[in-house]
Amino acid sequence: MGSQTDLDHESGRKFKMLQPSRWTDYFLYFPVDEFELDVLASELEAIKPNIRDMLMFSYHAEGHDYTKRKILLIYLMISLGIAYHFENEIEKTLAHAFQNIDDTIANEHDLYTISIFFWVFRTYGYNMSADAFKRFKGDDGKFMDSLTKDAKGMLSLYEAAHLRTTRDYIMDEALSFTTKHMESWYKELDFASKLPPYFRDRVVELHFFVMSMYFEPHFSSARIMLTKFVTAEIIIDDTFDRYASMSESESLAKSLERWAPDKDMDKQPDYLKFVFKFILDVFKDFEREVGSEGRSYIVKSTVEEFKILVKANLDLAKWAQIAHVPSFEDYMVVGELEVSWYASMAGTFMGMGHIAMKEAYEWLKSRPKLIQAISINGRLMNDMTGFELQKPIEAYKELHKMRVHNDKIVNGELLTTKDVPRRVLKQAINCARMANVAYGYGEGLTHPEGKIKDYIVSLYLDLIRL
Repeated sequence: MGSQTDLDHESGRKFKMLQPSRWTDYFLYFPVDEFELDVLASELEAIKPNIRDMLMFSYHAEGHDYTKRKILLIYLMISLGIAYHFENEIEKTLAHAFQNIDDTIANEHDLYTISIFFWVFRTYGYNMSADAFKRFKGDDGKFMDSLTKDAKGMLSLYEAAHLRTTRDYIMDEALSFTTKHMESWYKELDFASKLPPYFRDRVVELHFFVMSMYFEPHFSSARIMLTKFVTAEIIIDDTFDRYASMSESESLAKSLERWAPDKDMDKQPDYLKFVFKFILDVFKDFEREVGSEGRSYIVKSTVEEFKILVKANLDLAKWAQIAHVPSFEDYMVVGELEVSWYASMAGTFMGMGHIAMKEAYEWLKSRPKLIQAISINGRLMNDMTGFELQKPIEAYKELHKMRVHNDKIVNGELLTTKDVPRRVLKQAINCARMANVAYGYGEGLTHPEGKIKDYIVSLYLDLIRL
């Protein structure tokens, strides 16, 4: 903040005048709806007895399963930020449960459960022994590699490890183990040395946008998968749009269409070989994730959408190469595919389990009006923030009219579409909302220094004090 030297005429003292708070007038005149606040307070008071009954029923119930359920319930309450309403009940429940903690976890081999137990008890001042995690070590004294397949458990162990003391050496190992493996997929790829400088390294920003697609805790694996998927999309976009020669672009497109390397790819630069291998490896990871669920067809369907995205990128690159200016209609046919909304929707379905089955992909493949309208708007917003127009005011007005019209189409289609589960439709809307955030203050992915940076700091770094 800037400051200036001022003079107190009464005392003759000089001092630095600091800038006033930018928020004082804002909140002083911020409208407050007292009635709405009273309604919310009443609703909160109304549900308190129900939650209290759930907790105290668990308190009086006996058995290890009941203990497990009540500890997980307490963890959920803490995560939701409502635990402070029930501190007395939580204290009684934990005091009772801790008396038999060793018996309760004796036959428990779920990493997530043990980690949550440890975190909850340590959070409330109960010194649960870190020896409980020895069961997850192999004969070599190290944490078993098989644990890395349990994303939920790994994240919980990572969280629990932060409550270690100076004598909890095993938790030091746990923190090192989880940190190493949660970062490994990115580090093992060695982006910095293998990719040329054109790549937009935006993994954190991409995860932020993915959070708007599904924020719920049980979609943790889905968020990881989709972040990898959109990273592949960004690599494709940057390769075709900002770096590769036309011959390199055509070679990459042909290899991806075949979904296998060929002799022509063997002749290409190392960076292009790496891009190609990276994309295939990402989809191999997806196959391992969903194959055990009997949903391999989902990866195949997503691959086909990804191929369409690649072809659209190649088409735009060819136009740019020969300085061809297509009609607006022809441009939008290719442009709405290149902006990647269809492919991204397919990517969101992969991690949704049995919520998004084959009919969801068939619906997407039919190019429903709902997705068309969202995709067109995505194209328009991308262009409005990414290009300098000769007649900006007139052009922006026309593009804005198109966006408003497509918003109306989206609203209408939401009321009439019955072919797919409501949650699938919600993914489409979340995708549209994400676009509004990404392009609301410029091209947020390419230039995230402004609002997007503030949002990321708020979401990931600024703690909410309860």
